[in-house]
Amino acid sequence: MARLGTTAWALSLEGGGESEVVLDLESILDEPQVSPDGRWLAYISLDAGRWNVYVQPFRRPGERVRVSRNGGGSPKWRDDGQELFYVASDGQRFLVVEPAKGEELERIHVITNWTSLLEPGD
Repeated sequence: MARLGTTAWALSLEGGGESEVVLDLESILDEPQVSPDGRWLAYISLDAGRWNVYVQPFRRPGERVRVSRNGGGSPKWRDDGQELFYVASDGQRFLVVEPAKGEELERIHVITNWTSLLEPGD
């Protein structure tokens, strides 16, 4: 019987060199994201019938840690690599960091049902 799983490989962006196995799971994985500093790998894995977000050291030894509690997907690192964002179960909330007092606020405009604004053929 064939093993159902996923193997993730790392390749040099400069070309040449050997490819390296960085992850070999018994379950399926998707959406791998390397942190900006290159130290961590975030991904989703289908374990026990549910997608969850995991983080583990990238190209160095260490254990993987499940980050999401009740399912999750689309992991993305903050630009400085200090935080990991992901979509949680219901997808109904978006949490943001509130600026400290005295900082200038930036506005965010959210357009719902934006596809209805498209012209036919767009």
